Amino acid sequence: MQLFYAPDIVPPEYTLSEEESKHCIRVLRMACGEELHITDGRGNLYRCEIVDDNPKRCRVRVRDTNSEFGKLPYRLTMAVAPTKNNDRFEWFLEKATEIGVAEIIPLATEHSERRTLKPERENKVITAAVKQSLKAYHPRCDRSSSSPSTDRNSSPTATLPVRPWARHSCPASCTKEATYWF
Repeated sequence: MQLFYAPDIVPPEYTLSEEESKHCIRVLRMACGEELHITDGRGNLYRCEIVDDNPKRCRVRVRDTNSEFGKLPYRLTMAVAPTKNNDRFEWFLEKATEIGVAEIIPLATEHSERRTLKPERENKVITAAVKQSLKAYHPRCDRSSSSPSTDRNSSPTATLPVRPWARHSCPASCTKEATYWF
């Protein structure tokens, strides 16, 4: 199954972006009449047929729609402080997408070494992981918390309870308060 990502798809016909068209026609060598799948990132999976195999603007006709494709019985949100090495953070984005995380929140903590993020690059990595793992849901990467204050003496915008990891349930007395700067 070949999966393409088009967040703005509107049936019954859709024209793929130039990048997706080139990949479909030139790289995968697909032609008129062949079947492909498109996701909008919101859980809809569209089974489509190529009607125009132009490498700059490939046009497809939607044959079938499968809503809530691969929907999980839970919604998982992960908050993570990006690592100094950007490759590790990109690896995390890929793996989080593959396991079905719905939202990723980059945190800028007091001891964070990375202060800037590239939203376009993050989105590209997540989109590639969606297509590779055949997911119909595109995780949201919430960047509202990724604009850290450069003044470390400024007051934090949130105080989050942190519970140490343990094999068994931890009594309420071991709950600690940790302060994070967003």
